[in-house]
Amino acid sequence: MNRWMNNPQYLAQVGHFFGAFSVVLICALFGGMHAVLISLPCVFVGALIKEYWYDMRYELPRQSFSDSSMDFVFFCAGAAAGLGLAWLKFHVLAAA
Repeated sequence: MNRWMNNPQYLAQVGHFFGAFSVVLICALFGGMHAVLISLPCVFVGALIKEYWYDMRYELPRQSFSDSSMDFVFFCAGAAAGLGLAWLKFHVLAAA
């Protein structure tokens, strides 16, 4: 029953997705579209450093390149979802 909730890899991907999503969304809510465009490269570079430098060196159990790549993809997916919501707020809903 509910085996997917007991999978730590699934929970990690949800955390990576919503971590990046929340950073971009908070920037959209409090800073506007300009802040979103600044936050995107920061999330991208921060995720690169975290996944490919920190996690591959210091996280236990040792992370492989494919593990870090999957985590990085979920960071990027969360940032893209946040960008999509920000675009919707500032360009579609603002015009209505």
